[in-house]
Amino acid sequence: MPMQTFDHQALDTLERLQTACVATLEAIPNPITRATDLARELQIENKLGWQIYRVVQATNPLAAAAHVPSTTSLRAVLKTLERRNFPDSVTKKFARATDDFDELVTTHAGSRDVFNTMISSLVATKNTDSINLQHRRAAFRANRHIWGVQAKTQIKMFFLHPSDDQENVDLATVGGHVDLLRLRHDAPLIISSSRLASDDNADIQTSRLPLDPRGVNELGIGLLPDFCSEPNLQFKAMQRESGSVIAELVSRDVGNTGAVTYLAGWIARQVAPRWRCENNEKIIFNSMLRIPCEWQILGLLLHRDIGDHESICNAIYSGYQDELPFPSDLRRLEDLFPAHELKMHTCRGSLVASSPQVPRLAEIVQNVFDRLGWDADTFSEYRTCISYPVVPSTLQTQFQLEDGSWVS
Repeated sequence: MPMQTFDHQALDTLERLQTACVATLEAIPNPITRATDLARELQIENKLGWQIYRVVQATNPLAAAAHVPSTTSLRAVLKTLERRNFPDSVTKKFARATDDFDELVTTHAGSRDVFNTMISSLVATKNTDSINLQHRRAAFRANRHIWGVQAKTQIKMFFLHPSDDQENVDLATVGGHVDLLRLRHDAPLIISSSRLASDDNADIQTSRLPLDPRGVNELGIGLLPDFCSEPNLQFKAMQRESGSVIAELVSRDVGNTGAVTYLAGWIARQVAPRWRCENNEKIIFNSMLRIPCEWQILGLLLHRDIGDHESICNAIYSGYQDELPFPSDLRRLEDLFPAHELKMHTCRGSLVASSPQVPRLAEIVQNVFDRLGWDADTFSEYRTCISYPVVPSTLQTQFQLEDGSWVS
């Protein structure tokens, strides 16, 4: 007989373990209404009583997996049942379920940590979200140690407005990091990369101008000095054959004394057709992450007369990609993030919400509108805010263009 798949064996084994725990509670003469009641009756530690009680209360066997005690603790409970002369039917059921669970973990995972990761992909619970967050936070700590850099927040915001000819769109971008710092002197701070492409991955040739001419340095990086932590940040820039522009922050101290907050902003005119046409059916925006961050924010401020606002959606992809659109075989990572994090927050441009992750965010957005002479009330913002994003990964927002053309 072929071995059961992990999914089926896990469900079967956990169902029998949950049933054994239920039978144990039912064999106790006194009523058990709380975890502390169970711990008292079995004379076991409160934590262990809480774990067994949560297994019993789980809405389905797979959801119970996160609460199952270690095999050592399960065997300790079994000894308690035997010592206190629980019915043989109860102790034997509990013993078999414990052995089967131990075999399940050993055969399919090799360790409990790996098992918990495998189970988390089969069931979505609040505890699963907590486990995923723990692993993402641990990955952030590991990555900052490996790469020697970190930031509190990476932010990327895109503004789309109809061009003067009403047939194309103008694109403004604002991006940067909050509390960016290096932990080792030899760690490079590669801070940004950008590229414009059509649906068929062809480069869009366009010129861009800085939002604030005061912030342009000798390498052409368009800082927004009013929103940088210091006025004379030093950068060096490189251009790849693919067309992406890379900027590196240089001459910084290590640790908190060298932390810097910077924002850069650009405006590009007539970057793409406003209406749906061949090779231009949707517009995609990416925030590509290469620096370990506590937060990643991607904001789209879209004019009310551009595109289908109902079609706006987001996704998270594995890897750091320069190409658009993404190959269909890249893994999407939405299962690592709870729904409330992936949900886009929407508001009108003049009512852009502040953010604890980005100081003066509403002021930054209004500054863009003021400099470009755009009416904030004609925009809606769609913002995604991710905690402990995966490195490397790409957070993406896209929407469909509409059919039609402008008639004067």
